[in-house]
This record gives sequence, C-alpha cells and structure tokens, in this order.
Amino acid sequence: MSSQAPDLPARLWAYLRLKPGQPAAGQAPALWSLVLDAAKPATWSQPLGLAEFLDRFAPHARASSHLMARLQGCAEVWLLAATIGPGPECLAAWHFHKRQFLAGYLVDRMASWLVEQTMRGLAEDTAKIRRQAGLSPVARYSPGYHDFSLEAQRTFAALAGPHIPITLTRSCMLDPQKSITAVMGAAARGPGRP
Repeated sequence: MSSQAPDLPARLWAYLRLKPGQPAAGQAPALWSLVLDAAKPATWSQPLGLAEFLDRFAPHARASSHLMARLQGCAEVWLLAATIGPGPECLAAWHFHKRQFLAGYLVDRMASWLVEQTMRGLAEDTAKIRRQAGLSPVARYSPGYHDFSLEAQRTFAALAGPHIPITLTRSCMLDPQKSITAVMGAAARGPGRP
C-alpha cells in the first residue's frame, strides 16, 4: 500500500454523499487506498451479429421487449463484462466482521462505484471504436433490467468466464459480486442517430 492515501475522485465523494469535515469523510481516503489495492480490474468484450446474439441469448433476448426496442435497427451487439475481483468485497466483509460497520459500508460503496467506472470505461471505449467504424452505439443494457432475465447471465458466464474471473451463483448472480455484464448494440447512422 502506498504511504499516502490517494485523493478520492470528486464524483466518488458525491456518490458516497460525503463532504469534507464529516466524521465519515476522515476515513474515506485510507479506505479508498485499501479498495484500490484489493481490486483486480478485468474487462472482456465480444461483438456478435444481431442474429447470432438472439440465438445465443435465446429465449431471454427476444422475451425482453425493452431490450428488443433498444436493439431495433442494430446490426451488431457487443457483449461487455467487467469485474474488480473478490478483494474489495472480502475487505468489506472483514470490516463488518470486526463490527466496523461504517468502514464496511464505505468500502462496499466504493467497490460498487469502482466496478461501475470500470464498465463505463469499457463501454465508452467500445462506443468510440464503433463510431469510428461509422456506427451509432446505443446505451448498454444488463441482465436483470426490466424484463431482461437474469438467466441471460448464464450465457455471459459461459462466454466471458474463460477470459475474466467471473462465475455465477445458483440464482444467476455474478461472482465476484462487484462484476457487471451488459449488451450494447450498434446501428448504422441515419436520421436521428448521432
């Protein structure tokens, strides 16, 4: 661990709803340093043609009216997965076990923010590449949103699991918990598409 705790990003302060001077804010930089040391970020992405995506994710993709509406006009679908590994959740569990509830809560929230930033970076990089190819990316969409079944995680785990360390629980939740999967379509540019 570094001798000096890193500064928290401004967006993380806002996410935690902390302000300098609050008692909890004093712990935040040291805890953030621990989270960064414990995290092992990993990402994976793979493009599929729309027909192959619908086939691999059958019946869950077609059963989701929200997802199908989002993918309307898309010729390809990118599969995205990101994790920061089990370290941060183990760190949070250790603090809770020691009855350091505030520290455990802050570590858990910091880890959630960090995995979201990891996924956001992957999605932004993918979107940039698709724009350079003349396509218009649509916002990412994850299993568990609205009517896109969590069962779709099984396909994600089968495809991404050999490349990054994610597995599934019996209830189709990702393990490590601080992991995210998503699909992101890309359509040909036309009227109304940037």
